[in-house]
Amino acid sequence: MNLNKAIIIGNWKSNFTTKDLKKWALEWKNFKYPKETRIVICPPYHLITNAALMQNIKIGTQDISAFPKGSFTGEVAVELLPPYVKYCLLGHSERRKYQKENMDLIIQKIDRCIKYSVTPVFCFENLEDIKMLKNKVNKCVLAFEPSKNISNGNNFAKFNPQDIKTKIIEIRKIVGDTTPVLYGGSVNKANAINLRNTNCLNGFLVGKSSLNVNDFKKIIKSWNHD
Repeated sequence: MNLNKAIIIGNWKSNFTTKDLKKWALEWKNFKYPKETRIVICPPYHLITNAALMQNIKIGTQDISAFPKGSFTGEVAVELLPPYVKYCLLGHSERRKYQKENMDLIIQKIDRCIKYSVTPVFCFENLEDIKMLKNKVNKCVLAFEPSKNISNGNNFAKFNPQDIKTKIIEIRKIVGDTTPVLYGGSVNKANAINLRNTNCLNGFLVGKSSLNVNDFKKIIKSWNHD
C-alpha cells in the first residue's frame, strides 16, 4: 500500500455562498502539495461550476439520484453532472440519518456512478455494508466513519487513532490492500498527523475542517509530513 498516493476529500456539506467560495479559493491559490496526493472538494450543487475553476483540485458531488434523467423533480441524475465531476459521496451518515437512506438505495446509486465513470466514495460504519457491495467494492473509494467520532456542532470528538487502526485492519481483511480506505469523523489539524502515522489509511474524508482553508492545508501538510 503506497501511503504517498493519498486521497484527501473535503466535504463542504450544506455550507458556503459564492462569496465564501471566492474567499476560500483566493487563500487556496498557489498552495503546493505533492502531485501524488489527490485533493477532492465536494461542494454543494450550486458551487460545483465555480469550484471547478480552482487550481489542483478534483471535484466531487455529495450525492446523486438513484434514477436516470427524466421526470424526477428535485433529483440530479449522474449523467447530468459536468464531465469534471469525478467523485460522488454515497452512504454518508447524515444521509442515512436524515434522508433514511438504506443499502438498497445506496447500491442503486453506486451502480449508476460506476455506469457513468464517476468514482463512488462509499461511506460506512458497519463492516457488513462493504460485504454487500461484493465485486463493486474494488470500483469504490471507501470512507470509514464511526458515528461516535463525528463532530457535533463546534466540537470535535476525541478518539484514539489506534482504535481506528484496529478497525481498518478488519476492513483490509475484507477488501484487501488495493481498495483505497479513508477515515472520516472529526479529522482536524490536531489529530491528522496521528491518524496518518497509523500507516493503514489512504487518506481522509474531512468535514468541518475543510471549510477553513488554512486548517485544510495543515491537514494536507500533516499527511505529507511537511
